[in-house]
Amino acid sequence: MQEKLLHKIKQVSLLILVICFLGSCKTVRRDLMFQTPTDYQFDTTLSSFKESYKIQIDDKIMLEVYTNSGYDIIRSGGIGIGGYGGYGGGNYGAGSYGGYGGSGGGYGGYGNRQSSNRYNNNQGYGYGYGGNEGYLLEPDGTAKLPIIGKIQLQGLTFREAEQLLEEKYSEYINKPYIKMHVLNRRVFILGALNTVFYLQNEHTTLIELLSSLEGLPSKQAKSYNIKFIRGDLNNPDVKLIDLSTIKGMQESDLILKTNDVVYIEPIRRATETVSEEISLIVGLINSITGLILLFTLFLTK
Repeated sequence: MQEKLLHKIKQVSLLILVICFLGSCKTVRRDLMFQTPTDYQFDTTLSSFKESYKIQIDDKIMLEVYTNSGYDIIRSGGIGIGGYGGYGGGNYGAGSYGGYGGSGGGYGGYGNRQSSNRYNNNQGYGYGYGGNEGYLLEPDGTAKLPIIGKIQLQGLTFREAEQLLEEKYSEYINKPYIKMHVLNRRVFILGALNTVFYLQNEHTTLIELLSSLEGLPSKQAKSYNIKFIRGDLNNPDVKLIDLSTIKGMQESDLILKTNDVVYIEPIRRATETVSEEISLIVGLINSITGLILLFTLFLTK
């Protein structure tokens, strides 16, 4: 009776070992993401059409305001993006530098402040609003900005929003010049590269993105298997991109949009894969062998 039971245990153990071995074959590719069936229909309609970005809910807005039609931008040779830039007049002394505000804030420039609510600057000044945090566009499509309060910005392009704000700020500032940025326009890169890319320009292409990241890592990425994912993740548009050919490069001339996902399939080195799988299988064999020994000892008593 015991011999039959022992034989049965050995058979079951062998079956478990075979099942575990076959199941472990799939673990070679366990780190891959966004896999598609062989008959999956990839999107072919995504194009490089240059569409102006429109401000969306949850955007974090960075705002820079300059007087005298932006004179100080020319005088100082550039502006920073960051916190409050200060001003030269008022309590700081007429004609003095306004200084830099926050981290990389707009340059203060020259100026003087009159006793009225309106600033009259002969040479201009500037200040940046929003710092590194920015002003969040709320669910109702409005943002609460300094001085002017809540204002509807959802659905506007940058230029439309800048023109609207120049009109609003003209009630308080002499000849305002507005520059607006969205701080959290992001593209997610996964796979062989794992990073978040912040869009600085409206019409950044996939090639520009990869170039800014110093290209694809050598011997770690499949240039012929890049998935470009856009839209609602419940029903996304997925385009397969092959950068190993000129034709594939031409087809990949896509303008990136906020929340696009770029998945670059990684290459697994054979030695790493084999060593991982051997370790897994050896561990399973040891576990099953230990169970068999325990059963054997228990039955022979």
